[in-house]
Parts: sequence; structure tokens; C-alpha cells
Amino acid sequence: MESSENNSGWNLLLCLASLILVAAAIFLHPVGTSDLFWQIKTGELIWLEGFHPKVDVFSFTASGTAWIDPGWFSEFLFYYGDRSFGMMGLSFLSLFIGIAICLCLFVGLRRFSRSDFRAFLLMLFVMLIGAPRFSLLRPELFGFLFFSVFVALLSTHESDKVGKLWILVPLQILWTNMHASAIVGIALILIFSITRRKLLMLAASCLISMLINPYTYRAITYPFEHMGQSYSLSITSDWVSSSLFLPSIDIAAWGCVILLVISALMMIKNRKFPLSNVIVSLIFFVFGMRMSRFMPLAAISISFLLARAWGVSRVLDGPRERRGALAVLLAAAVLLLSLFVGIPYGFRMVGEKPSVVYGERVGLGLNARAFPVAAADFIEKLGPRYNMFNDMAYGGYLIYRLWPTHKVFIDTRTPLYGDEFIREYSNALFDALAFENLVIKYEIGYIIYDAREIRAPGGPLKFLLNDPRWAPAFQSENAIAFIPSPSKISELP
Repeated sequence: MESSENNSGWNLLLCLASLILVAAAIFLHPVGTSDLFWQIKTGELIWLEGFHPKVDVFSFTASGTAWIDPGWFSEFLFYYGDRSFGMMGLSFLSLFIGIAICLCLFVGLRRFSRSDFRAFLLMLFVMLIGAPRFSLLRPELFGFLFFSVFVALLSTHESDKVGKLWILVPLQILWTNMHASAIVGIALILIFSITRRKLLMLAASCLISMLINPYTYRAITYPFEHMGQSYSLSITSDWVSSSLFLPSIDIAAWGCVILLVISALMMIKNRKFPLSNVIVSLIFFVFGMRMSRFMPLAAISISFLLARAWGVSRVLDGPRERRGALAVLLAAAVLLLSLFVGIPYGFRMVGEKPSVVYGERVGLGLNARAFPVAAADFIEKLGPRYNMFNDMAYGGYLIYRLWPTHKVFIDTRTPLYGDEFIREYSNALFDALAFENLVIKYEIGYIIYDAREIRAPGGPLKFLLNDPRWAPAFQSENAIAFIPSPSKISELP
């Protein structure tokens, strides 16, 4: 008996060590998304002024427009991490959040699967499925963390008493101030209330608690307003539907399909169907197929469903003494894959052949290749008298580097700008006359865009390359800046 207990404790330690390795493979990357930089700058404003700005201050096109920013507290943490430890510190912050998500999943799944190794396998599968979203340092990571906690606690406490579930109320307040997905917490409680009516009181309490934020009821309505902007969502990659077949195959979508099928087979065999978990899994699977950004939530939901089915089955997971060692080997293999190649995200057609799409490799600091670092230095020389036209994807970084001296034309805060403005911006990228009208309307004095996009066949702003009114004053691998001809760099003030 003592040997068995010691062996079980040793396997648990090995699974926990493996968990950290997996978290490093998925979450420890050079940071840099188009959102992160304006979020850091927002955190700086909160630090300096003690409050979040209620109107836009970063652009000249939407200046003074009402701005709802539910992730303000996450952004404050991002700023503090950058201020204290630089971009390398943000890489480690991403890792720490990742470890918290993995640990929460492991503990919850372990309770149902009745095995350290089974819980580790399910957690590993979820991490691989959700890697395209998990690997991005955004307030969304806190949303994944809170979602995992809510599903774990609601699945665990099955009695009709609310009891310890009241802890969800303060967690709901935190979620509301860290990411716009907080309304999902209310939805989860309502779904689980189908079999436990007393949870309705908890749902009402959590809904009222969501009013404790700088925007009161607007934090509740904001996600619906955002999802109502059909045009903006249609041109945003993480809002497009998931794909199971070529020309674009998402590994995450297939992973969730596999998890669902296995769960269904096990539930049929065991004749046990946890209704609330089934409904949650199906709802988020459908949302994930329609909008890919929900796929990690689908994977988390289905993993708890599978854990419940697996925990009452007689399917073995190997000799007890080898489980911990196998977990370490699997985690090490995933980490090595992420170190040298990157986690596979899916397949895309390149010409007539499918090509594997890999994520970022493990690393630290700033992902400088993705942003116009040198171009921002050039823009500083232009002075604040010129209005900027910029690549939407570069807007956040330009805010981080140049604000308040320079204000951007646009960035990725699509709900702030609205569908009409974003459609106007998008049309101007491929229509010379529309672009010229935009230049006149907003008194544009210089242009900065991704050079790789312009050089691509049929790329945006391609007409500028042959327009004698604009001269390329700066070029690098990832950025090109145009100024009005016949000005030269030496003539700039």
C-alpha cells in the first residue's frame, strides 16, 4: 500500500512537471499582436492618470469618440509587466497565465477522469487544439482562465446547493474588468441551472456584479454590439469560420470533432449523459465552427465532457508506474517541436499543394519581424504636423512607439471605428480614386504599410508604386513609407 501511494505521488509530481513543459511550449513566445501595443499604452494612461480614458485619444480619425474597453485591468497588468521587465517580462507573464490555465484544467479534469495521466492527456490535447489562440498574449487569455474555472467548478459541485459556488461572484467581477467575454460566465451558470434551479439566484447575482466596472451596463452590452458589426468581423481572421477541409484545414476544428466523437461513444457505452456538460460542449462547438476564436472554449468544454465519460469507463491508460514518465516524454516532445519548428495550426494550399502552418517557436521578448520597428524611427523624423495613413495591423505598434506626438489613422479597435469607417478604409486600399478622396478628406501627409502586402500579387495600395505623386521614402523587409513627391528624406523637417 505504501509503495502504491508513493508511486501515485511520484506520478502526480511528474505530471505537474510535464504540465509546466507544455505551458512553456504553448505560451512562452516572443510577444507582439496588433492589439497588445495599444493595450500597453492604455495601461500606461491608467497608471499615470488613475483612470481609463472614456473616449479615444490614440487616433485623429476617431478622436473624442466614446470608447468601451472591457479589458482595462488586463492592460494595466501588461503595462506594469513591460514597465518592470520589458518585453521579455511579458513573455514570462504569458507563461504564468498559461501555467494557471493548464493547472486549472488539470485539477478539474483529474477529479472526473480519476487519473493524473488521463487529466494530463486531456489537458495536453486542449493546449494543442487551442494553441493558435493560447499563444497570443491578449486579455483573452484571462477569459480562457476564468472560463476554465467556471466550467470546472460548475461541473464539480452537482448538488442542488449553491454553497461554495458563491466564489464565482467575485470571479465574475474580475472577469468583467479583464475581458469582454465575461457574459459567457452568466451563460455557463444558466446552462448548468437546467438541472439545478438554485443556480438561477447565483446567475442573477453574477449578472448584477458585472455592473461593477468603469462602464456599468455597457460592459454587458458591448460584446453584442461588437458581434453586430458584420463587416468588421468578416475581415478579421479570428472571427471567420473554422474549416475542416481544404483549401484551409484547421487542426483545432478536427481536434474538437475527435473529442466529441470519443465522448459520444463513451457516453453511449456507459449510458451516462451529463446534460449540462453536453449542452455546453455542443453550444461552444457550434460557435467555434462559426467563429474560430471560440474554438479553445469548445475544446475546454468538451474535455470536461470526455473526462466525465472516461472516469466511469474501464478503459485503462497503461501501467501505473509508467504513466508519469510517459507524460514527461510527451511534454518534452511537444516542447522540442515548439522550439525547433512550432506547433502545427493547420494546412493551407500553396499553389496546388497543401502546406503545414506552424505557430511561433518558443522564445522571449518582442516579435520584431512582425512590426515596423525601423519605420517607426523614420516617422519620428517627419514631425507631428503630418497626418498618417497606416496599416490597420500596424496601428497598435505605432501608438506604442509614437503616441502622443503622432496619432494613427486606424488600429484594431474595430468597435470604436465602426463598420462604415472600416469599409471606407478597406475600399481605399484597392481603389485609387477612393484612396485619393481619403487623402483629401483626412489631409494625409504620409503613408506607412506592410511592404510584404503591397508587393504581393493583387496586394493593397499597389497603385502607389506607380503614382508619381507619392515617393517611397523608407523601405524595409516589413514596411514601406510614402511621402508626397518630390520631397526627399533630406528635405524633411
